Amino acid sequence: MGFVNRQQNLDTNFDNAAMLHILKKLDYTYCGEVYLAAGERKAFEKLI
Repeated sequence: MGFVNRQQNLDTNFDNAAMLHILKKLDYTYCGEVYLAAGERKAFEKLI
């Protein structure tokens, strides 16, 4: 069986302090900004 790359990706608003705190606590890695029609968001990922 080969290597399987498992990851979780998500994004959140810049001003969502509660979610940013949870992501930090759960060791998600900040990846950069995502540009959507509704505006910019912060992108995160976690390898599992």
